[in-house]
Amino acid sequence: MSQISARRQSTSHAAQDHWISERVFDWSGVATTHLRPTFFARWLVYPHFAREIWASKKIEFPFENGRHAPISSDDQGRVIAHLLAKPEGHGSKIYTLHGPVEMNHAEIAAAMSDVLERFIAYRNREVGLNEAAFAAFEGSDCMKCS
Repeated sequence: MSQISARRQSTSHAAQDHWISERVFDWSGVATTHLRPTFFARWLVYPHFAREIWASKKIEFPFENGRHAPISSDDQGRVIAHLLAKPEGHGSKIYTLHGPVEMNHAEIAAAMSDVLERFIAYRNREVGLNEAAFAAFEGSDCMKCS
């Protein structure tokens, strides 16, 4: 499983590393299917994020207008189960896993507002501020989620 952005020419070192690891498996001769999921929908219910979002009524991340189609863990599980049960024909293939609707975080906040019947806003957070926020919950329940 790699990042959806895994590319040789990516500006992200992590995405480049994922692309390289996929190539290593391809070169090894071991039949491998590469999965590249997008942003997981489940992060919205991780204990730390859910408490923070509910308390502040806003989502704060440094994503500006970045778009993705969050995917549910159930949908990922169904794809993975199918590939494990019937691997024939999937070797060396790359599958991007994503949900049905591409949104930015302002649109995700609007969808949450509709479901929760409470206004949830999105605020772009500067990267430096984000690092401090992540340090604040290191070791919390959120880091134990899968």
